[in-house]
Amino acid sequence: RPQRSHYRPSSVQKKDFHAMSGTLLAHVLDKVDPRRRRDRRMSASPSPLPPPRVQLLVTPIGPKLPKLQAYHSSIVVDGVEYSFGNRGIVSARGHQSHRALPRAPADTRIFDLPVARRTDVDNLMRKLGPYFRANTYDLLRKNCN
Repeated sequence: RPQRSHYRPSSVQKKDFHAMSGTLLAHVLDKVDPRRRRDRRMSASPSPLPPPRVQLLVTPIGPKLPKLQAYHSSIVVDGVEYSFGNRGIVSARGHQSHRALPRAPADTRIFDLPVARRTDVDNLMRKLGPYFRANTYDLLRKNCN
């Protein structure tokens, strides 16, 4: 099991975060492929596989400044991390993209996201890959967040 940071969000923060991210994956995929929304309504058959475990990992980068902080973020699905950088979307086991950061793992925060549908996760790379190609990373305009 991944090592968790010592950060413990309050119940209000958890509620707000889950309300905000409850349909985050589905929302992103709907924006990328509007036809998917219609297909999802039409197919109500349950997935034969258990729902995937989805986590958001966030590690602060750079100096601590008052009221300003930059972060590196990635998504972990069933133990496989997906992150965006200069090589495009990269997948690796565990939390590889955070390990080189000076403030990881002590300041890394792990958020369990609400249940996602297996079909959404399976389509994630196929749908987002064209928008996050290699050599399109820009620290200010198009980054891992």
